[in-house]
Amino acid sequence: MNKPDQHRTASFLRQALPPVENPGDGPARDLWPQMLGRLDEKRTVPWFDWAMLAGLCAVLLLFPASVPVLLYYL
Repeated sequence: MNKPDQHRTASFLRQALPPVENPGDGPARDLWPQMLGRLDEKRTVPWFDWAMLAGLCAVLLLFPASVPVLLYYL
């Protein structure tokens, strides 16, 4: 790449990307308390997941020969 192309590419990049303000400051606030709050939330399993689990158990009980096939694809 020659000099004019480098300068033109650099000018395009300067126009497309906004300047980074204070790159060494880090986030504006502490994110750790928010993360702890999300970890402490009570999570519920949707009914559809339970239905899929029940269907899988039924298939495994009705067709035991499908166990190796399932293990192969896992």
